[in-house]
Amino acid sequence: MMTGESGPKVRRGFVDIAEGQVHYRTANIEDVSNARPLVMLHGSPSSSLTFAPLIRSMARSCPVFAPDTVGQGDSCPPVSMKEEMPYFADTVLRVLNTFGEKFKSFDLYGTHTGAAIAVETAIAAPDRVNKLILDGIKTAPQEWTADYAEHLDKSHLIDTDGTQFTTVWNSMRNTMLFWPPDRHSREYLRPCGLPTAQKLHDLVLDVLKGIRTNHVPYRAAVLYKAADRLPLLGVPTLITCARWDMLWDDMDRAAIMIPDSRVKAHPSNNPETHATPEEVEVLADMLIDWLKP
Repeated sequence: MMTGESGPKVRRGFVDIAEGQVHYRTANIEDVSNARPLVMLHGSPSSSLTFAPLIRSMARSCPVFAPDTVGQGDSCPPVSMKEEMPYFADTVLRVLNTFGEKFKSFDLYGTHTGAAIAVETAIAAPDRVNKLILDGIKTAPQEWTADYAEHLDKSHLIDTDGTQFTTVWNSMRNTMLFWPPDRHSREYLRPCGLPTAQKLHDLVLDVLKGIRTNHVPYRAAVLYKAADRLPLLGVPTLITCARWDMLWDDMDRAAIMIPDSRVKAHPSNNPETHATPEEVEVLADMLIDWLKP
């Protein structure tokens, strides 16, 4: 078995849509003649960088394409600050259309915000999405959801004292420790603990790059009415999640809502390792197996 640091090389690029340039990561995308491509959509408020090792691992089996969501990472801002999930799904399809026939048919993976965007993409283009993987999908709001959504915008913190830097660092660190991250009592404590300082550093830099607009798709995901949309899916769907993920309890609820779905948890059950290369490979093996014809 290869480690997550070997295998196909992850490359980066940009494509143009009406709003501006969309950044992406890709592996083995040059050849789609022998395998259907996989489109991967990341969570918030970061970018496709968060699952670069999984991109590499999945590319052992198929071409992989992972755009940064409009408004996040290195992609351009959305049209407005009030866009909702169907808009972000439309941007994904427009990005894919710039490649012509290459993405006439594709498999689709989404995690958290990316999962909600993936749902809307599959609803909008069921003739193009072959199989769907939802890795962490929220099914219902909680009592704190609306308040949390209202405080996602950190762009007003940019000042000459560098307030944005310490606030984003603390916010990302607290997200690893508590959920929601602004509630610091024992009942909201997560089991996973902190990642390494290097991983946290990379995540914080990624979030800071998109601080002016990354709250837009994030807020749309937090307020997303999944219960109204999941029953509209018409493609085979795998629902998965890590046992330490904050959306673990939503997995079985999502399966009830999605007509043609299957539930299978991440193979790893160690919340403190934060996805070692070996764990990424085992997860990729599971996803690759499910995507087989």
